[in-house]
Amino acid sequence: LSMPAFVCDRTGTVRELTPAAEQLATANRGLQLKEGRLRAALASDARELEDAIGAAAIGQARPGAPLMRTVIVRNGEHDLAPVVLDVIALPPQSTEFSFMPRVLVVARGSNAAIERKAAILQTAYGMTSAESDIALQLCSGKTAEIIAAARKVAVGTVRAQIKALLAKAGARRQIELVARLNQL
Repeated sequence: LSMPAFVCDRTGTVRELTPAAEQLATANRGLQLKEGRLRAALASDARELEDAIGAAAIGQARPGAPLMRTVIVRNGEHDLAPVVLDVIALPPQSTEFSFMPRVLVVARGSNAAIERKAAILQTAYGMTSAESDIALQLCSGKTAEIIAAARKVAVGTVRAQIKALLAKAGARRQIELVARLNQL
């Protein structure tokens, strides 16, 4: 994963991070890691970030809770752009981590929105790159037939992948999957 991403446990402690996230936390941009927690330099931003991480940590356990909140972290210097963070509640699922990931914090960067969403889907839901591509095409309104033609595969293959997407995202119907993914 080339984007800055922090993976937190149910207490909000950062347990894993990408190299880009580590670089961001040490770059004096208003965001830092202190005692295993992601902190903002400005007090107002720090409270908002802490609240967003806390809400996301319990978000999937509480029906109807928002799956994502966006937090802007400023560094106090006007010449540097603020860091925009998406704080995402992760669904309970088995992972290769030695802990249960509950929160994904992703810093928006210069990546295109599609690439960012694909990376979030792959991280949050354990989707393959093909599955995230299909999920994003579904979100843009394309049918299984159109997706199959574009990918040069059988419609049955795409439908099987959609079925796998539903299971990974914990959705029962395609419309529910699309609604959930469009929140990201």
